[in-house]
Amino acid sequence: MPESNQDELIEIFKNALVDILESKEHLTPTLNDIYDMFAKIRIKFPRNDKRSATITKHLKEHANKQIILDDLILHILQDFKNDILSCKKR
Repeated sequence: MPESNQDELIEIFKNALVDILESKEHLTPTLNDIYDMFAKIRIKFPRNDKRSATITKHLKEHANKQIILDDLILHILQDFKNDILSCKKR
C-alpha cells in the first residue's frame, strides 16, 4: 500500500510501465517503453534529444542493477517534473 503521494504516483507509472513490458515481452524497459508509459497515462510528453539522453542514462543504471524500477521512475519524474506538469493531458 502506498505510504505517500509520491509512492502512489510511482505506483501509477510503474503499473503502466509493467503493462507495457508484459505486452511487448520485454524484461527491461526501453526508451520507447518509457515514452509509451507517458502515453498510456495520457500525458503528452514529446520526444526530444535532451529528454531521450537523460532517460537513456537512467535506463542504463537500471539495466546495470544500480537502481530498481521504482527508482528509475522516480528519477525520470524528478528530472522532468516541470515538463510533466506543463504537458497537457491527451
